[in-house]
Amino acid sequence: MKKILIATGFFVIAVIASFIFTWARPPALNRLKVGEAVFRVEIADNPGEWAMGLSFRDSLPEDRGMLFIFPKPQIQKFWMKDTRMPLDMIWIGSGRVIGIAENAQPETGPSYIIYESPGTADQVLEINGGLAERLGIKIGDSVILE
Repeated sequence: MKKILIATGFFVIAVIASFIFTWARPPALNRLKVGEAVFRVEIADNPGEWAMGLSFRDSLPEDRGMLFIFPKPQIQKFWMKDTRMPLDMIWIGSGRVIGIAENAQPETGPSYIIYESPGTADQVLEINGGLAERLGIKIGDSVILE
């Protein structure tokens, strides 16, 4: 019985250490060009990363963002639950900007505004609120992940 408890204890410690290491390391950044603007982006390409998004972050450097990549084009729906800073959501379909939800504001609930892509999108870029307008990002701009 004692050996089982010790083995279970080591397993639990290993799982916790793995979790801390995974969340503590800085995210890999990729270069993304939107029109003439260039960002360093974190990639969110699975359900866990889609759900977390930029939640609970207090700030985002001006040249950074998060690029959500989805397996198939469809109407994408986002909300600002647990988000602490205003964001621009740039809807992307087939390598082009198809719409922009500008300056979406943090919300505390219990109900939330749902931001919906204006057409089928396979990617969504989140950047600091107001930045798309300031940088001149517009519908039709090309989007290239390098």
